[in-house]
Amino acid sequence: MGNIVADQSGSRMSARVWSLVALVLGLALSALVAHWQHGKLVEDRHMQLARIAARSAETLNSELAFASQMIRSLQAAFLSADRVSPREFATLHRILDKDHFVPALRLLEYAARRTAPDGGSRYITEMVAPAAGNDALIGLDVSARPNDLEALHRSAGSDQPVLSAPFRHGDPIRGEWLAVSFRLPVFTRGAPPATQDERQDRLAGSVAAIFDVSALLKVGLPPDVLANFNVDVRDAQTGTMLFQSVIDDPGPREPHIELVEDVRFGERIWRLHLTAMPSNTSRSTEAGLTLAIGLLASVMMALAVWSLIGMRQRAQRLANKLASQYQASETRFRALNDLLPVAVALVRADDGRLDYINDAGRRRFGQHLTPLLSTLDQLIDDPEMVRQVRSVADTGQALIEQTIHLGHAGGFWASLSVTRVELDGEYKLLMVASDVSELRELTERLRFQAMHDDLTGLNNRRGFDTELDRAIAAVDAGGIPRALLYLDLDQFKVVNDSSGHAAGDELLIRIAACLRDQLGPSDRLARLGGDEFGILLADGREANARATAQRLCEVVAGNIHRLDQRSVAVTASIGLVILDEPGMTRGDALSMADTACFLAKEHGRNRYYLYAESDAESAHRRSEMEWPGRIRQAMADGRLSLDYQEIRSLRKEVTGAGARVEVLLRMRDPSGTMISPGNFIPAAERFGLMPLLDKWVVETALSNFDRLHPDGPNLSSCSINLSGASVDSEGFADVIIDAIERHRVTPGKLCFEITETSAVGNLRRVQTFMRRLRAIGCRFALDDFGVGMASFGYLRQLPVDIIKIDGSFIRKIDTDPMSLAIVRAVAEIGHHADLRVVAESVDSVELPARLRMLGIDYVQGFALHRPEPAVYCRDRFAAPPIEEEAGQGFDAVPDSTARSPSPDGSG
Repeated sequence: MGNIVADQSGSRMSARVWSLVALVLGLALSALVAHWQHGKLVEDRHMQLARIAARSAETLNSELAFASQMIRSLQAAFLSADRVSPREFATLHRILDKDHFVPALRLLEYAARRTAPDGGSRYITEMVAPAAGNDALIGLDVSARPNDLEALHRSAGSDQPVLSAPFRHGDPIRGEWLAVSFRLPVFTRGAPPATQDERQDRLAGSVAAIFDVSALLKVGLPPDVLANFNVDVRDAQTGTMLFQSVIDDPGPREPHIELVEDVRFGERIWRLHLTAMPSNTSRSTEAGLTLAIGLLASVMMALAVWSLIGMRQRAQRLANKLASQYQASETRFRALNDLLPVAVALVRADDGRLDYINDAGRRRFGQHLTPLLSTLDQLIDDPEMVRQVRSVADTGQALIEQTIHLGHAGGFWASLSVTRVELDGEYKLLMVASDVSELRELTERLRFQAMHDDLTGLNNRRGFDTELDRAIAAVDAGGIPRALLYLDLDQFKVVNDSSGHAAGDELLIRIAACLRDQLGPSDRLARLGGDEFGILLADGREANARATAQRLCEVVAGNIHRLDQRSVAVTASIGLVILDEPGMTRGDALSMADTACFLAKEHGRNRYYLYAESDAESAHRRSEMEWPGRIRQAMADGRLSLDYQEIRSLRKEVTGAGARVEVLLRMRDPSGTMISPGNFIPAAERFGLMPLLDKWVVETALSNFDRLHPDGPNLSSCSINLSGASVDSEGFADVIIDAIERHRVTPGKLCFEITETSAVGNLRRVQTFMRRLRAIGCRFALDDFGVGMASFGYLRQLPVDIIKIDGSFIRKIDTDPMSLAIVRAVAEIGHHADLRVVAESVDSVELPARLRMLGIDYVQGFALHRPEPAVYCRDRFAAPPIEEEAGQGFDAVPDSTARSPSPDGSG
């Protein structure tokens, strides 16, 4: 019994010992496993955080690379166009900021290079987009932001995107914020500059994209970085804090994990300090569980096995979670690449096989491309382009901008960036292609519109000038002669006035088509403006040019056009110039063609005229074309003046009545010599300068009214001649009324002389003009009466007060019975209509008595008074009045018929 009890007790003791041993071993093993598990978790967490940190630098670098491509596309827009307007700049901003692919972008700027007073360079901001809230930046000198200016200089020296040091920036919408800019230079047109000196010489300005640093880093840093780290981003060169994020710290339980990553881009280094907080998962629970499992292992093996399995399952779940997190991060990275609007591809440098391509790349290069099964030759089917891309493996980095031709997806304009990168010890080529087709299309469309006429589709004057310059340069280089034709439609204004401008435009389109059909493929046709066309013949032989000009005249005249249910036919006058002599300029050629066209019209229209230097008519016309400039210069130099000629009464005047005068326009050359009005007045009429001269005469006469004649303020009447062009102008009556009011001249003392030919152009408008001035008290005289075929008819239609009989009748009353009868009839009709009658060109002292018997009221002529300078001019101009052909004088402004001068100086 005792042995049994002892054995049982020993067994129990042994069981207890073994249990204790098992317990101790289980506790030791559990402690060992717990310690190993804790170390493994810490190690895995270190590795996980290190991968996240490295990926954060890569992601941020990709974000900066994308931003640099955007500013490179902006630079491409400036390099591909002669000029980018503010409106086009705003369009570029909308294109680049489309769908907010770069949310941190705040604005785009263009700063033009200007020369400072000290001889240096300044960079003045001329365009900003978006304009809203940023208008204060227009005119800002970039030097106001030293960090931005430093980036501008570095980019100008290297023609590479440069990231500026951070600087403070503000606007009315967001207030003040920390900013950085990407800078690229803008050079003048031409081949890309190869050296730094050449880049400096051709630097025209700088484009910049300004980003909110905080927003840029929030977008560029992956979410898992911000969730696991306290992030501190600084500019390594300046030490400026760029970004800082803080995770709430529940209290230190383990040492912090600190990592440092450098992002090198655009000549700057951004240093990322990443401080990871310890995991909130308690490892003591797992260690206790392991110890509990060890205690229970000796009691219940199944529970131990189950506990072990459960522990392995938990470990597996933890591993799966970590793998899942890594896979999710990689998926997010690929998804981000697939969302980019630019095509991204990774190609092996050694054999050209494709490792990766994003969705945008597949859409552009072809959906058939498969990584590892496709090659660079399948990606791009242009052998020269493939060669350039492969060369990057040896040269390092290149930027190519040209049309990329694809084998399966058409072609598009792209800015292609190819960079050599090293991944897992292998060199690969990273290709980024940004589609700039829309920008190129816009540029080409603007270029086309700038060189072509909207109505006819032909070249406009600018495009024709370019073609003419090339032709002249070819002739200067010894090429074959060319022929220039200047075609002007005859009486085209009648079509516009009678049928409307829409019908006129339709007629121009039809005539342009007719002209185009008569020319060869190498000839050039352009609409120079209005109803004028320019033609440049490739075959400049005189015989061919004459035949072509004659054929064009016949074609234009031979076509009957139906416009607005009316048949319309027009003719053309053509000026022809043979371009066969070197040294001619574009201005010379066009001037000669215009002269020849004018002479064609002078010879009856519907014909051509060949310009020749030896031709007297051509020489006279060329000389006449100099007069507009001489007239304008005389006005600017103050070389215009007024003479006056007295008009004497044949009636008994009221005692004390002042003198009656007519003012006459005079012009002197720079030396002070008087120029005959017969030289400059016809030219002024022909080139449309008469309204300008009329305005000068009215303003000068009224502003010096009390200093025109020695009678001063007692002057009874002052007559001023007006041209047909001025009378026909809608606003000229307002000019006269304004001058009368400003200078406080009594309207009843003013008499405006017009000829019947002045009223022919637009009788109704002339009637309105006269009624407006008569309403305030002014009077009107019908000058040169009797020379027209309908003189008496105009007496009923025009509200005149005075008739001035033309001097050709007055001079012949003693020798020509018809002239005597006409003078008598005019006087009788004038008195019957209660009008005063004036006789011009009274050249003998006997005539006034004879004219008084005929009923004439007033006389004017050299026999009574020779024109002399107005009182206000006598100190300035000492030269005597002009005397030509017995002292002839001219009206202030003759009408468009270029009347002959009267010997007495009257109008």
